[in-house]
Amino acid sequence: MDISFFFEPIDASKLDSRYKPNPHALGNVFDKFITQFPDWAAADLVILGVCEDRGHADQPGCVASAHTIRDRLYQLSAPRALKAADLGNLAPKEDLEGYYEALAFVTGTILKAGKTLLVIGGTQDLAVGLYEGHQQLERHINMVCIDNYLDIWDSEVRLTNESVNHRIISMHPSCLDNFAVVAAQSYLVSETEREAMDILQFELLRLGDIRSDMRLAEPTLRLADMVCFDMSAVRYADAPGASHPTPAGLTAEEVCQLARFVGMGYRTNAFFLTEVNAKLDIRRQTATLAALILWYFMEGWYNRLADQPKADRSNLQRYRVPMTGSVQEIVFYKHPETHRWWMEVPLESPGGGMPRPLLVPCAEADYQRAQQDEIPERWMRAQLRG
Repeated sequence: MDISFFFEPIDASKLDSRYKPNPHALGNVFDKFITQFPDWAAADLVILGVCEDRGHADQPGCVASAHTIRDRLYQLSAPRALKAADLGNLAPKEDLEGYYEALAFVTGTILKAGKTLLVIGGTQDLAVGLYEGHQQLERHINMVCIDNYLDIWDSEVRLTNESVNHRIISMHPSCLDNFAVVAAQSYLVSETEREAMDILQFELLRLGDIRSDMRLAEPTLRLADMVCFDMSAVRYADAPGASHPTPAGLTAEEVCQLARFVGMGYRTNAFFLTEVNAKLDIRRQTATLAALILWYFMEGWYNRLADQPKADRSNLQRYRVPMTGSVQEIVFYKHPETHRWWMEVPLESPGGGMPRPLLVPCAEADYQRAQQDEIPERWMRAQLRG
């Protein structure tokens, strides 16, 4: 379907021309919309910019971030075998809800074509458009936010970047199967928010939980369909131009590692990198880091591991861990080559028959916890969600 009328071309005058002599630079490898709309159907990855920040609660300046991120992204060398199309920027709408609707329609069209979508710029309230685009697939999805806040407070006035997840969680009908927040900072999360996440059996991985080992976040990202990356999760020293950074957020190295995990996810088909404020960005350092995050996502996407469990688990090694109490044992699996872990969670059958086992991604730390006769939190949440 022709979606070109939804877009404005890239302003070449805002691009640093230093990428042009390098034939392997992303700016030369991308099929990009400067004069002619790209053949996005021939691409693996489809990129679009969003120049919209009316949904920010209190800090305008994100409207220009798609331009600054793209400028830095084009300077980087392309991962091997890359096939990507940059559609330019989604054209502005007089009404903000109309912008969400346009983004939803474009998202649904691209995802139905089997492409992976990367959205850059704007504010996090635009995730509503991405989510509504996923609803067009008519299947349940897993959504993950990498953020220092949870953004689940209800807004009595209008949808903002601080209430976006509340709107998504509250939608009916819902296609949301699971929701998780990674790298939230404890002093920015209220007890009420923690309780709400527990009641809904949604996953909360605090920054302190993963700081010692970023690999603890990988199982959460492995089955994510839609991932929103708020640059405010990065510490101020590395991302001074994020909307709401703090001194103790993720480091540049940590966010790049997380971005690679996202790209390697089995099902990730939409990645939204948002909340870069061009007005606050000293020497475009934040835009440069955003470009690196996108590069690591692409590199991870082209290095996805072929270790999906077979129906009979024959490609995995099995480990049975006996337990005391109501849970008699937990069965773990590990791929012998990639060393990624899963665990079986028994769920009740609709007709009351034998429990049906659900295979859930996990970390080696979950296996070690079970060996200490502790039920992993991932196991409990998966069973309670059913």
